[in-house]
Amino acid sequence: MEEQAPDAPLDVLAASGFPIDELTDGQRAVLAALSADEVAVLAGVGRRLAEAGPEVQAHLMVGGLFF
Repeated sequence: MEEQAPDAPLDVLAASGFPIDELTDGQRAVLAALSADEVAVLAGVGRRLAEAGPEVQAHLMVGGLFF
């Protein structure tokens, strides 16, 4: 299994539109520890929610993360 760079998950999520700069240090630490598969799922869900438009925007962010 190939090991990823420490910031790779955050870089991928930032590129997917996640407001990484707005997260707490603890939230960034949790996201940075995600596996590549977990990051891919999270990024994919984020992209699909963004594509869904304004009707889901109000539900996207809670503490910098969407639910």
